[in-house]
Amino acid sequence: MHRNGFRQPPRQTRPLLTDAIHAAFSAGDAALMMEIAVRTPGLPVVATPAKLLAGDIPGALRTLDEHVEAARLDGSGLMDRLMAGIYCHLVAAHENAYELATAAVTHCREQGIGGWLPTTLHLLAQAELALGRHDDAQAHAAEALRLAEAYDLDHRAAHLRALLAVLAAVRGEEESTREPAVLALEYTRPRDVGRGTADALWALGLLDLGLGRAQDALEHLEAARHAVGHPILIRHLMPDLIEAAVRAGHPERAREPAKQLMSWADDLRQPHFTAQAHRCAALTGPDTSAEEHYTSALDLHNGGGDFERARTELLYGEWLRRGRRKLDARGHLRTARSSSTGWARSRGPAGRPRNCRPPARPPIRPMPSTHPSAA
Repeated sequence: MHRNGFRQPPRQTRPLLTDAIHAAFSAGDAALMMEIAVRTPGLPVVATPAKLLAGDIPGALRTLDEHVEAARLDGSGLMDRLMAGIYCHLVAAHENAYELATAAVTHCREQGIGGWLPTTLHLLAQAELALGRHDDAQAHAAEALRLAEAYDLDHRAAHLRALLAVLAAVRGEEESTREPAVLALEYTRPRDVGRGTADALWALGLLDLGLGRAQDALEHLEAARHAVGHPILIRHLMPDLIEAAVRAGHPERAREPAKQLMSWADDLRQPHFTAQAHRCAALTGPDTSAEEHYTSALDLHNGGGDFERARTELLYGEWLRRGRRKLDARGHLRTARSSSTGWARSRGPAGRPRNCRPPARPPIRPMPSTHPSAA
């Protein structure tokens, strides 16, 4: 029996259940994850996502703390480290995710487990992206894709192409974003791989947002939002969706997501994520509270690198400029444009798109799923 009173599954079935929850998570299949959780409530690797999907974030964090502690022990298995790292990334505990992903990659290299290297490198690159270590994320994602292609791991390769597309979008590189994103979607859409589809659409939305095509960005990001079975699974792209809605002139489509983001931030207690929530509150709330939210965001920005700080500086500078506080705005806009990311630099003076009416591209719209997959 588990100490909470639940019956543990037989030891020999636990690896199979862990593989099952990993597959369901990769697919973004919240319903399947909950079904697995109902059948095996005493399995720690299942308890964290079950509580997250049920809205019990404090309970999920307590369970995850136990999982992380066990995964750090000498002799911990690869899947324990991998799943603990995945859940840490999901709840914005990116330093822990980075630590566990690094340990999982090292385990694979030392033990010669080549088939799992693309997956563990994928998690490592995701954590590095979230931490603002874009060069490292690019190197690890590219290595993972080469290995996935060599091992004929088409599913993982699609996820990795989506991640490489996001990294290219951060740099403001249009063709380097579109090509891998479209290739990823060609695989994920017919197979109903929700998370892979969402990440590829995220890349396209982020690219359009950086190039001033806010309406196209909103179309892609709302499609990404609906590609998975639960909003917590696309927590990472919500700030982009909110900004796109406001820039496209649809603030009403941003208000509920912004409230959800702040609610998550209150529960997750991760400063860099709370900074993004404050930035979104500044965008969607009354002007009288916007400056307080922007300054709170700048005070909290850490662990996310130059990219997220530059975006906050850019939006704050725009807001100050609209309020005719040009002298105050100048420093924030200059900081944003001098950031190390191409995304902020791709915008013109005062953070506006260089072309007032850039040529619109038809958004890549979601296709109806044909057959469910937990792969």
